[in-house]
Amino acid sequence: MVLQSLVAGASVSRIARTHDVNANQVFAWRKAFNEGRLGGTSGTDVNLIPITLTKPSIEVPVDNLVETTIPTGSIELEIGKAKLRIVGTVNDTALIRILDHLLR
Repeated sequence: MVLQSLVAGASVSRIARTHDVNANQVFAWRKAFNEGRLGGTSGTDVNLIPITLTKPSIEVPVDNLVETTIPTGSIELEIGKAKLRIVGTVNDTALIRILDHLLR
């Protein structure tokens, strides 16, 4: 993309859209290239290699699928003047933090 954008008359915006990248990112890469921050001096000694980005395909084994039923129920606690009522799914971490705070 950087080399394409350095061609006379090239449109950075069009190049960025073609590769589904923000134009500001291409401008930043061009600046780094021209400043020699990509390995060479002012971009003259740099060899760029073409890359192709693809969306990863993720396969989830059937054994790893989460059960689709949502547990239901309720918890009611009264500790001194504090009252706590939780309905539905309980987040274990949040419940531990709440109990720790109430039981101090």
